[in-house]
Amino acid sequence: MNKKILNVFLILSIIVTLSTTSNLFVEGTNRVNMGYLYFGDPKDYVNIIKSTNNSVNIISPSYFDIDENGSLKVTSKLEVSFIEEMHKEGKKVVPFLSNHWSRDIGQKALINKEELVNDIVKAIDKYNLDGINVNIENLSHTDKDNHTAFIKLLREKLPKEKQISVAVAANPKNLKIGWHGSYDYKNLATYSDYLMLMAYDESWEGSNSGPVASIGFVEQSIQQILSEGVSKDKVVLGIPFYGRIWKSDGTFNGRGVSNNQIENLIKKYNGKVIFDTKNQSPKGTISIPKGEQITVGYNTTLNEGNYTIWFENERSIKEKLKLVQKYDLKGTGSWSIGQESRNTWDYFDLWLNSKYFIDTQNHWSEQHIFSMVNKGWMMGTSANQFSPDKSLTRAEAATIIVRALDLRLETENNSISTSYKDVPKSHWAKEYIDIISYHELMTGVSSDDFQPDKPLTREQMAAILTRIFEKEDNSSSEKLGIPYQYKDVNPQLWSYKYIVFASERGLFSGYEDGTFKPIKQISRAEMATLMDRLSNQLN
Repeated sequence: MNKKILNVFLILSIIVTLSTTSNLFVEGTNRVNMGYLYFGDPKDYVNIIKSTNNSVNIISPSYFDIDENGSLKVTSKLEVSFIEEMHKEGKKVVPFLSNHWSRDIGQKALINKEELVNDIVKAIDKYNLDGINVNIENLSHTDKDNHTAFIKLLREKLPKEKQISVAVAANPKNLKIGWHGSYDYKNLATYSDYLMLMAYDESWEGSNSGPVASIGFVEQSIQQILSEGVSKDKVVLGIPFYGRIWKSDGTFNGRGVSNNQIENLIKKYNGKVIFDTKNQSPKGTISIPKGEQITVGYNTTLNEGNYTIWFENERSIKEKLKLVQKYDLKGTGSWSIGQESRNTWDYFDLWLNSKYFIDTQNHWSEQHIFSMVNKGWMMGTSANQFSPDKSLTRAEAATIIVRALDLRLETENNSISTSYKDVPKSHWAKEYIDIISYHELMTGVSSDDFQPDKPLTREQMAAILTRIFEKEDNSSSEKLGIPYQYKDVNPQLWSYKYIVFASERGLFSGYEDGTFKPIKQISRAEMATLMDRLSNQLN
């Protein structure tokens, strides 16, 4: 057992009731949440936006293209009625200008910048739009100055109340040539309201199988753009609502598929999903039987064979939203609205604005829950609920302790299987229960039963803390000198030695009425508070 981890319990003091504390929780800041609208029928756009539960405040539809001469082309997707409806709902409509990856068209646009900017200004005024998002991709590093000059000219010509944002490549490796080198991040930020950091396509069509946006790739991309001198309040983090799929025979690699279609594929073909903890990304596998085929994505037909899918789910998106808090960024952008999983908008706005759960706001333990979720030690009971007053289960306790102490199996093959009949391989906490049992910090209620879904009691928590403490202290709970006196604790109680030991060491205290309440259940809020008070020492 790691001494650094164990020493924490020498100085831990848990007060009697873990009751109300002053609320130090920082309220949300109503961050920017912009979303691109590209796929689907424009007639459905109003309903698509309504499905976001009022989470999106800037909408960027595909209204502005660049033609082969570098001139503005207003697309057939533009509908004045949609713009008017969004304005009624208090949302800004900021269409994006795209060259659709054509370097030739993008370069012609920069050469033709005077005419193009004038036409953009006129179109924004004509259709009562709120600005423009410039999404010119696949330029060269030789175009960097012209790209910046184009944005500067836009800022000079557009009224100040109209937004300008620029979609920029994620560049975690600080590449200076190629299309990554076409962005002068600092100066682009100077002439725009914000930069939309496209922190996705880490793996792409034609690449080897891998995550679309691993947590390391995303965080390094944030760090790099900030190191370029871009202010944090001018960075909007792009989040993908899609995944990519690879076929085992190599016939196609990395085709784009929306998250909602991926959910359907996995369900339809009884696929398997694992969560890659290193990349903080889900990875699915499916097998399509002989004679079947299905069309997904951008007219991609899947037929018989085995497939690997990297995508985004609630857990991976929440990890990215936590980075917005960590670096205090302006907000998020998503590619693209309509591709998201069904429950995305149940939690997105809450997590973006540091509120996390609807049932923890103004709760006495809110600050501690916020801390535990950020550390990854505790999670919600659903997409938008934490259930703070619900009793903590024994399986949840095992999971939290293992995560907090970073426990591992130290067997030859890093695996072990306990004999608890009530913890099958399919139980969500099987791995954590195996690990904590291996370290002898929790035991079953018998040799056959762990009772994973039963509530954890105060006496059981005292036993866990005592076992951890004893390993470092080298003193036995059997050799205690002066016992603590509690009205409801006697030497015949199985937990007597643990309660006395924990009390003498200041790990647990009793209540003002002279009781310990050994069988009182511990709530999830109380556990969050206890573990939060450990966190400084654990670090």
